[in-house]
Amino acid sequence: MKLTFGTTLLLPLALALPAPEVPEESTVPDATIPPCRQDCPPEWAPVCAKDESENIVIFSSFCLFYNANCGRQSYILGRMEECIEPGENTPIPPMVPVPLTG
Repeated sequence: MKLTFGTTLLLPLALALPAPEVPEESTVPDATIPPCRQDCPPEWAPVCAKDESENIVIFSSFCLFYNANCGRQSYILGRMEECIEPGENTPIPPMVPVPLTG
């Protein structure tokens, strides 16, 4: 290897620089899933939702809606804007995205 004037000037500079830091492997704790709420107040405030098979599901309250996917694979896709029972000629209302936990 033949060293030139430029190489001899850069070599001491490169040796003087600190070694790049290698980030330590971070250990992120598993995200804790909040416990399921077992009891819901006896209220009637219907919430319509769709499941993964495009079926309309009616919950009697938001509490039951939020507990629907608790402790299992998510199958409720989201809440629907209006809560009407579909008939043969009833259009399906649009869905409202709602974050579900569980």
